[in-house]
Amino acid sequence: MSGEEIFFEQIRSAGCLSYILGCAKERVCVAIDPELDKADEYVDLASFFGSKILYAIDTHTHADHNSACKVMRERFGIRVIMHRAADAPYVDICVEDGQDIRFGQQSLKVVYTPGHTQDAMCLLFTDRIFTGDTLLIGGCGRTDLPGGNAEAQYQSLLKLKAFADDIRVYPGHDYREAVSSRRRETEKCQDADPNPGPIRSVHDCTQTSPAPQDSRGARMEPHADSGDAAGNGRRDIADELAINRPMISCHLLR
Repeated sequence: MSGEEIFFEQIRSAGCLSYILGCAKERVCVAIDPELDKADEYVDLASFFGSKILYAIDTHTHADHNSACKVMRERFGIRVIMHRAADAPYVDICVEDGQDIRFGQQSLKVVYTPGHTQDAMCLLFTDRIFTGDTLLIGGCGRTDLPGGNAEAQYQSLLKLKAFADDIRVYPGHDYREAVSSRRRETEKCQDADPNPGPIRSVHDCTQTSPAPQDSRGARMEPHADSGDAAGNGRRDIADELAINRPMISCHLLR
């Protein structure tokens, strides 16, 4: 796919990541996991590309930050898409596993991946997949919040493991410099216990020693690298997993 066919932008806000993905030929785009305090910025960014936003898509119900979907719907008339399992009353289009979300001449395929939440889904687009909180860079979403299910999360990770090795992962969160990764993030789970505990993450599988646990058996600091606070003993997962580091500024794919 040439850069003339699509445009793409990754927006970082602290540890949260959201995305604009558009069809350059028909000048329409989607906003993926938009954050509330950047609602106007997504519209401005679409305008920068000479485009308009057709859909605001949440990959799941967010517990740690506020989605911009409702505001973008009310303020700009942008239609909201979520998985059918979502409870949000402002959703315009409910989608299911395998369904295509079309925008211009491009489309995203819905991959239902419950576990972090019951309504969690990933969005597959040619050479990349937007994984929300299902799969992160060196980890996965926690499952101890309402709607979380560790066993379902494990099965969802196995589902993602079946995709091609060259599929790049664009998650909904990342607290390090790396912002995308090869799908091989899931490879480390090949020998994982099929009956995971309260939180079984890909991050656990990439460490040389078990992750610290609290009194409930849940992982502590699920998004942190291994090693102590000073970085001693830290193993750079970016080196191990050949993580890509795409530009964060506005750019067209080449």
